[in-house]
Amino acid sequence: MLWVFGIAAVAALCFVFYILGKNSSPERAAEREIQQNRQKILDMICRDFQKVGWSAWDRSVHMADGQYERMERAAQSKTMRLVSFDKKTGTAIVAGESGKQYTVDNSGCSCGDFLHRGLPCKHMYFAAMSADE
Repeated sequence: MLWVFGIAAVAALCFVFYILGKNSSPERAAEREIQQNRQKILDMICRDFQKVGWSAWDRSVHMADGQYERMERAAQSKTMRLVSFDKKTGTAIVAGESGKQYTVDNSGCSCGDFLHRGLPCKHMYFAAMSADE
């Protein structure tokens, strides 16, 4: 007899979720999906920074305004390349999109963006993403 109440409870929950789903707009669903994807990317970036030994940069730094766009530029660049990466020191040399080389490590990057903002730049994201490739 108890199982009948269990089935009724599950059916009631399904109905509630169905009604809630009908009331959510496609825009809200799309926004939720974007946020979920950004969280996945953020998780990967945090793992990449840990992997290369750049532990000084915690999750909150990567969530600052403008950081997601820098991650995107690093991931989508067709011309940046990792010239070298020293696993012992965690130091990388990245050739930027213009061909200029930047030194990147746990303390930052030699590019103007990093020197101006003091937050990870696209070169840092690129190096962290590419260090194991």
